[in-house]
Amino acid sequence: MSRLYDVTPPARDPRLLEQSIGAERYAAFAAAGRDAAERFAGRKIVNINSTPAGGGVAEMLESLVSYARGLDIDAQWHVIEGDERFFEITKRIHNHIYGLPGDDGPLGEAEHADYFAVHQGVQARLAEIVGPDDIVVVHDPQPAGLVPLAKQLGVPVLWRCHIGVDVSTPHDVEGWEFIRRYVEPADTYLLTRVEYAPDWMERGRLRTLRSSIDPMAPKNRPLEPQFVRDVLAHYGLIAGSAPAGLTFTRKDGSTSPIARRADILQAGPPAPADAPLVVQISRWDRMKDMPGVARAFADHLLDTDAHLALVGPAISGYADDPEGAEQMLEAMSAWRALPGAARERIHLACIPMTDLEENALVINALQRHAAVITQKSISEGFGLTVVEAMLKGTPVVGSTVGGLLEQIVDAESGLLVEASDLAGFADALRRLLTDADYAAKIGDAGRERALDLFTADRHLARYGKLIGETLARR
Repeated sequence: MSRLYDVTPPARDPRLLEQSIGAERYAAFAAAGRDAAERFAGRKIVNINSTPAGGGVAEMLESLVSYARGLDIDAQWHVIEGDERFFEITKRIHNHIYGLPGDDGPLGEAEHADYFAVHQGVQARLAEIVGPDDIVVVHDPQPAGLVPLAKQLGVPVLWRCHIGVDVSTPHDVEGWEFIRRYVEPADTYLLTRVEYAPDWMERGRLRTLRSSIDPMAPKNRPLEPQFVRDVLAHYGLIAGSAPAGLTFTRKDGSTSPIARRADILQAGPPAPADAPLVVQISRWDRMKDMPGVARAFADHLLDTDAHLALVGPAISGYADDPEGAEQMLEAMSAWRALPGAARERIHLACIPMTDLEENALVINALQRHAAVITQKSISEGFGLTVVEAMLKGTPVVGSTVGGLLEQIVDAESGLLVEASDLAGFADALRRLLTDADYAAKIGDAGRERALDLFTADRHLARYGKLIGETLARR
């Protein structure tokens, strides 16, 4: 059973961005938006991915589509839904393109048949959505089977892939080869880094596109320090008591109670509110190497007064990730194998996803409270949590992989370490934990870089240019 359904958000006033990017830059963005609205008049820009919530792609689409609509561009967002077998196959593709074996399952003709059947099941719905003058943007491997079906409708198709590895392996070659028959007909390939592109991808149709964040989204908007502490205390992420009746303001201006709490695995009380807190926030995914972060901290940083929080979603939070529960259990098992002294200082937390705005508020508060944010990924398509932390002026330590290399300039806007170097990773954390002036310098430079390169206005302007180029080539 499959379906293709509309999750297009309402228009958002792009003037909200002005308070973050400044009047001059906003004026240039607004002028480019007016030009794009004129060029794309009478066309829909139909974005398709595989989940309406959870993960960086969904967050970006919600922001970009709503701002585009605020610029009078008819941007839409639709989600393909498949069965358990479909997401088993797409997770296997995902792992392979990241250079990993995943579940070691096959990617043969049986998998092609089951994968493409989901896309054929929504072919009629796709024809209802897409008109003859429209533009289709398909995101990542999950809905890639819609590329040839959209091409049959005679419209331009861009395929946006947010994942990949810099150095090819037999696994990523197999993953890319699986989706080749579906994505090769696309008019334009949009990759985060040119290094991700397989050999068969025609370079004349290949363009790069960086990911972005919305500085005014609930996950990024400013929060008062006391409110940050109250939110984290309420969720049990730091010690202390929150005031009764704690509330937050939603995107629509309404007020809601902060009603949920984190599910936390720990061997003692929460981290003291005044203790330096090292935080990694990500999916429960082997590529994020949560166990490696814990080992580095346990082996090298127990002589500090810092605590470590490994934070992920409640396992029901991502419809397109069937391995999330397994990976969370692996992280829990790795935690239980640590010495008792380490378990007292390392906390595993699951944040509920039932209210996405409240979830975003908690992540925002964690990133602001943290002494250091880490992203010790083995592979990383981009890694939005890094630029989110940078925007808040929180210093970051990342691995020398993939999209983290796009965001962090080593020893300038963050620190970079080989993913396998646990001692070096711990040394980078120690320097930021023990040298407040250096940490502040890194944090300030990170914020400047995030605002300069990785905000929604930059992303939308680049998208407009690339869609225009695609139309011009037809």
